[in-house]
Amino acid sequence: MRLVRLHAGRGKEDLRCELFHSNLNDYPDFEALSYTWGASVFSRRVYSDDGSLNITESCAAALQDLRYSFRDRVLWIDAICINQNDNEEKSQQVPLMNKIYARARRVVIYIGPESRPNIDLFFDYFRREEASTTSRVLQSAASAFLSKPWFSRVWILQEVAVAREALLMWGSETLDWRYFSAARFNALKLMPVDKSGKIPPVLQLAQDERKPLKNFASLMHTARGCLATDPRDKVYALLGLLGGHVRHPLITDYNKSVEILYIEVAMHIIN
Repeated sequence: MRLVRLHAGRGKEDLRCELFHSNLNDYPDFEALSYTWGASVFSRRVYSDDGSLNITESCAAALQDLRYSFRDRVLWIDAICINQNDNEEKSQQVPLMNKIYARARRVVIYIGPESRPNIDLFFDYFRREEASTTSRVLQSAASAFLSKPWFSRVWILQEVAVAREALLMWGSETLDWRYFSAARFNALKLMPVDKSGKIPPVLQLAQDERKPLKNFASLMHTARGCLATDPRDKVYALLGLLGGHVRHPLITDYNKSVEILYIEVAMHIIN
């Protein structure tokens, strides 16, 4: 596997990093990034001694907020650590993502750059043990937050479910993911719903059960509203959530067409 050593920097300084190989079985110390890809427009660059790599605006925003001012930070980022133009490599690396996120020291959930004031106060509210008051304003803010694009991604189901520790990050503000559970919403007298009134699938996963879904059909049902840039990932992103006791014939293969893959999924569920 590849890892990214994100070099220290500040503000608008160029993003600089080093790509290096590591063996997952050696339990390297790293953090794994969970974020929203956004538009596949590679308009930004990250520089290294070997040249430069084009990245998306969302990836650049994450790196800028993640990098430290005085020391490097070792990360695993799918868009950089997997060659997205090589279907063979993707087919080999994607099945490892379950182990990658499980063995990361921490999963950093990057919601996006700061876009509103008082984010710190919003996060502080979720650190409370119980609600001191309930208002439509707080419910509206919570539902708006749960409507952020990150909550609709299919990959986050696996990235969060297997994480040893997860940290929410919105701009430079952070919150332990455990404070954002459905149980905490209830304790604070808030509904864990987005603007459409639906509970995001990632909050439906049981907090203490890493793989609560018993079969592929129920997993597909839970994730049916989730989004993916590549429609094949609506299947591949879920395979890592199946326990070893759930047998299936599905193999990650990005050379396989969407139509053939979906037929295989339907046949598996029927059988």
